[in-house]
Amino acid sequence: QQQQQQQPVDGEDKEQMTVEHEEKHEGSGKEKKRKHAEQKLQQLQQQQGTRSKEGTVSSSKEKKQRAPETAKLGSGKAQAADELGKSNSGDGGSNSGGGRGSLFDKMRARLSGGRFRSLNEQLYTCKGDEALRLMQSDPSLFAQYHDGFQQQTESWPVQPVDQAVKFLGAKPPNLVVADFGCGDGRLAPRVKQKTHSFDLVSSAPHVVACNMASVPLDSASVDVAVFSLALMGTDYGLFLTEAARVLRHKGWLWIAEVRSRFTQEPDEEKDVGKANSQHLQPFLKCLARLGFTLQSLDASNKMFVVMVLRKLNVPTSNPSSIAWPGLRACMYRKR
Repeated sequence: QQQQQQQPVDGEDKEQMTVEHEEKHEGSGKEKKRKHAEQKLQQLQQQQGTRSKEGTVSSSKEKKQRAPETAKLGSGKAQAADELGKSNSGDGGSNSGGGRGSLFDKMRARLSGGRFRSLNEQLYTCKGDEALRLMQSDPSLFAQYHDGFQQQTESWPVQPVDQAVKFLGAKPPNLVVADFGCGDGRLAPRVKQKTHSFDLVSSAPHVVACNMASVPLDSASVDVAVFSLALMGTDYGLFLTEAARVLRHKGWLWIAEVRSRFTQEPDEEKDVGKANSQHLQPFLKCLARLGFTLQSLDASNKMFVVMVLRKLNVPTSNPSSIAWPGLRACMYRKR
């Protein structure tokens, strides 16, 4: 009786086990299909450069199947990272602090240089009052220009401001100096004389923003007027006329200007170093009408020429009648 009673039970167990087996088999098939779909989805996401965070792999067999793909992907990522590091290092080395500069830095420098050249051309081809309005409307342009200027001139063997410091170092400390177009005002802190600094934007506490054709100084109140690459604009003659106004009798006019500005062709720059040069004579004759006499001419620097003049004569009664020669705009090369 016990055996007869157990047989139905055994049959029911077998039937139940069969159902459970079929359900497991069906579930396993669905699970494989689901995981296969997830693998395809992950592959598509990987091709698009995204990271898939969905799904987990529970089967060791599937892990083994995915291992070669994962290794291949890891190798590809490592190679891409290595190539990116080389491009960012600037010299083919690793992307470390010792590199010459990252790709981002190079792109930023190129954009900065482009903005500088655009602003530079604009400032050389407009009048002083137009330049003042431009810079006052957006003072950040002034900072962009001078950042670009520093980058363009950093390779020069000698800086004009260093020459101006040397000149003033040989003069008495009780003289009064006016720095026309001072930029970021680097001259004043480096000399012993009292120095008035002027430019289109006040980039430092001691810099006064104004048009160089009208500075807030009394007539005959200054001993030295400095123009360090500052004869910008089509009406630059008005800046020099203003310098003649504020200078005392026997006052000094110190000018540093790019050599090519006085020539029409690049191969003529070597002639600018001569006082009797046909390229300099028109400019010096106009200064003579303002009462200035040339004292020295230094053309030892290949980038710029330095002229030192002195106000020894009476200026012409009508400075506005002086026909100043056109100076070439100083166009800096792409770096």
